[in-house]
Amino acid sequence: MVDQNRPIDWKKFPTHLAFVIGAISANYGQYYPENGDKIPKKYSRHATAHGLSSRQYSKLNSLIALMTVVSLLKSVETSFIKKSN
Repeated sequence: MVDQNRPIDWKKFPTHLAFVIGAISANYGQYYPENGDKIPKKYSRHATAHGLSSRQYSKLNSLIALMTVVSLLKSVETSFIKKSN
């Protein structure tokens, strides 16, 4: 689970993985609909999961989500290839 209030220790990760984790952690913006927060226009995993709106479901946000998944899968694949060699 990502703690939004605690910074990530980037030194724990190889550089390529730090970039991927940085992109993923940016997707965990704060959004609390129970507090009256409006659904953000910026891509947010929480808003996507809990806020059904055209504000969140845009072509740009879809592209950002797809790019995040592809970069994570590539990092996982690369790490498995390195371990198997």
